[in-house]
Amino acid sequence: MIKRNLVYVLFILAGIFIASCEEEAEKPKVTTVTVSPTEATILREATQQFTATVIDQFEEKMIDVVVSWSSSDETVATVDANGLATGVKNGETTITATADGISASGTLTVSRPSSEWYESFNTDGAPNADQIFTSDFNWAWWGWGSANVTNGALELVAADDPFGEFTCWVQTDQSLNSATGVTPEDVTMYLKVKFTSPNPDLTGPGDAIHVCVATDENFLANLNVYTAVASPAGIVGSFHFGTGAYGGPATGPGAEYDKWFWMKITVVGNDVSIWTYADGEQATGDADWTYGTDLVDDPLKAMIIAFTGDDPDAKLHIDDIYYNIEPGSE
Repeated sequence: MIKRNLVYVLFILAGIFIASCEEEAEKPKVTTVTVSPTEATILREATQQFTATVIDQFEEKMIDVVVSWSSSDETVATVDANGLATGVKNGETTITATADGISASGTLTVSRPSSEWYESFNTDGAPNADQIFTSDFNWAWWGWGSANVTNGALELVAADDPFGEFTCWVQTDQSLNSATGVTPEDVTMYLKVKFTSPNPDLTGPGDAIHVCVATDENFLANLNVYTAVASPAGIVGSFHFGTGAYGGPATGPGAEYDKWFWMKITVVGNDVSIWTYADGEQATGDADWTYGTDLVDDPLKAMIIAFTGDDPDAKLHIDDIYYNIEPGSE
């Protein structure tokens, strides 16, 4: 009987010992977190899935562990509880995963679509042997007059051209830059400009900026191109090179010599609207001038700007171009 009780006690003690060992066994804990991808680039409003891998001290992958996600700059991109990031505006942010106080991060860059771009003209440049000059983007100069980026602006000076006019032309498109997409039938653009001249022409539109808004692919032969026009004589309007027909002029508020002003142009299909307003002000609700571009069926995807001048020392200065984005959102 005593022997049987002793065995029984030994069994109980063994069970207690085993249970105690199990209780004292080391529990898995987070030692390493990795995030994938470590770098990613998306467009605004696009998404990027980030994933986190959590490893314990036994070098085993932990499945049932809570991971929290955060973005260092939620104005650039947000991230949800599952690691799905969404682009908000252009810039760079850090996407971080955290588990039990251990963190790892990936870098997310948000960029604008190629049809949205901003040219600051803050980098000086002059045409090379191929008549290409570079600031933020590459631009082609057509070879008469002069085009130089200096003092934070593009300066155009007119001269005799092959069309029998006194002009200077420049252009950009995606053949020159992958990031300067042009959407000629659906665009809102803003140009900050200024005219200077030793002999100001207030009768207009002798000194004028022409922004091509509908350009036939054969326009060098048939001159089938419509422009939006602003003159420092305080007028705006439209022009068709093929017929030589001006539309307008209408009053162009803010368009004066020696003062920066803005030119806003919207194109929807064949309908064009133009505003001008002084720097520091805003465009009014109603456009200063509207017109159609019915003679051009399939507009060339290029942004082309021409300066027409009355004086060989007159200059057009272009400080900024916002293409499909609002000024200040660069």
